[in-house]
Amino acid sequence: MQTIYRQDTGRITVADAKELIRKAAPIERVVNVYVEVGPDDEAVADSPLIIEQGTARRYDLSIESDFDELCKQLSIEPRNRWRPALTGYKSDARQDALYSIDHMEFVRLAELHGGTVVVRPSKRAKPVVTTSEYAELEKIVDWYNAVLGADIWRKLPAVKAEDAALLMSEFSPASTKAADIKADGIANLQVNADEFALMLSAFEALSTTSRSLADWHLVARQLGLTYHDWIDRYEAAMAILDPANVPIQTAAATSPSAAAPVDAAVERIELEAEVVRVDTKPATPNDMPAPQANEADAHGAAATAPRTTPDGPVSLSTGDIAFCFAGLKWTEKEWKKPLGDMPKWLEKCLEMRGQRGVREHRWNPVLIAATLVREHNIKANSARARFQTQPLLKPWFDLWKTYEADHFDTLA
Repeated sequence: MQTIYRQDTGRITVADAKELIRKAAPIERVVNVYVEVGPDDEAVADSPLIIEQGTARRYDLSIESDFDELCKQLSIEPRNRWRPALTGYKSDARQDALYSIDHMEFVRLAELHGGTVVVRPSKRAKPVVTTSEYAELEKIVDWYNAVLGADIWRKLPAVKAEDAALLMSEFSPASTKAADIKADGIANLQVNADEFALMLSAFEALSTTSRSLADWHLVARQLGLTYHDWIDRYEAAMAILDPANVPIQTAAATSPSAAAPVDAAVERIELEAEVVRVDTKPATPNDMPAPQANEADAHGAAATAPRTTPDGPVSLSTGDIAFCFAGLKWTEKEWKKPLGDMPKWLEKCLEMRGQRGVREHRWNPVLIAATLVREHNIKANSARARFQTQPLLKPWFDLWKTYEADHFDTLA
């Protein structure tokens, strides 16, 4: 695995760097990226990007490549240039230019470049919060300490799989058992009974290694499990109220050998999707027949859009599709209804049908984009822009270009 560097611990893996970034941005999905610019309003050559999340950590990534080209690759668009309200960050007479990227884009940037990542204390001792905001954070911590005993659980070096699944679903192990949820179908607004059962099964499959609550939290994120966001809000509040009071994370869970079971579980999930694609023998762009002259029916163009091969891009989940196509016909929230109801035109875009409580539907974004253009008055260049700029869609861009080249006249 690639390695990058942390100032106070020496060499660390990219996986560890990802976790550092996730901890710095547990709630917000956007980080601010600062770059030094000179009097000519151009980025200073070889200057580092300064990534500021505002949670008392700053990530300083030295990039050994052309800055403008990097911004294009990562779809980082400059906002109106203004001086951010960071009292300590100034460099001689240079100005500060503000860019904004999703924090997962920063993860990808770290992976792509394997640059020197240095974690330094922020120049602000702690994030500036108002008195009322501080009080709200205290309420969050006090509430979950009282209801779940969060302050105790986060200090334990070993938490059982069942207790972890209950806590991650906002249930207290002292008053609720997994059997109660299975028998009565108990659920809350964020985690239903099926989602709890899936998380419990995943945790039990990995329970041979002792894990703290923070370790289980990481496992849930790595596997994409649905869990209650109380723990994210709690840890975000603690990072501001008491930065030194970090949750216990076992040495075993952070070692490469302990990470293997989680990686293996992810591989099994990915493999299952691959097997489905192999069994269905999807067509490649070269295998597909040309559209017929009378192919003006509602699904004609979408039916000939390229499907992925086993070694092609990975199909996207329902949440991924809603995020990537937000603003094309529907908002991200509105997209989830048709993706769940699955009308006929969307059913044709499935790569793999999901199973409740086991796995999500997996979708072919090229088929969806083609149908949007064909049936829903979305312009082809608008669809193309998504494949060029959305990180999850970029692996599909070549397939979209092939489709667009073959059917541009019919899509115009």
